[in-house]
Amino acid sequence: MRHPFIKLFVIGFAIAVLLAFNYRHFATENDAFAAECDAKTGLCKSISGIALSFSEPIKVNVPLQLTLTLPEGAKQPVSKLKATLTGQDMYMGITEATLLQQGNRYVGEIRIPVCTTETMDWRLAISVADGSDVEPLIYHFSMTQP
Repeated sequence: MRHPFIKLFVIGFAIAVLLAFNYRHFATENDAFAAECDAKTGLCKSISGIALSFSEPIKVNVPLQLTLTLPEGAKQPVSKLKATLTGQDMYMGITEATLLQQGNRYVGEIRIPVCTTETMDWRLAISVADGSDVEPLIYHFSMTQP
């Protein structure tokens, strides 16, 4: 009676490993032009004049406001963007947030999941919410447990 459960567990585990490998390969391949964020200040390096910032130093398990500011005079062809947060080296699930347009800025709220490791590297992708084929803006940051 135990054998069907063991087979299901092994198959499920194998699928999870394959998905994690494929995600990691895809993320690394497309992150050549990623910008770094400073977890202590919540500020990120700009990408082509586009600035991303957190409302405060980046902390886990608290709501943080994300603000993406476009250069002055830039067109805002969409009313909302999607922020997707994932672990760099460890699968931590997928955390998504919607950034809504406010003038030349997009604003939303995100919560960083708690990790049990001493240091966790994160990847934040900002993309067009409608799923168009525009490459996302990629940001990396590391957090160390207190």
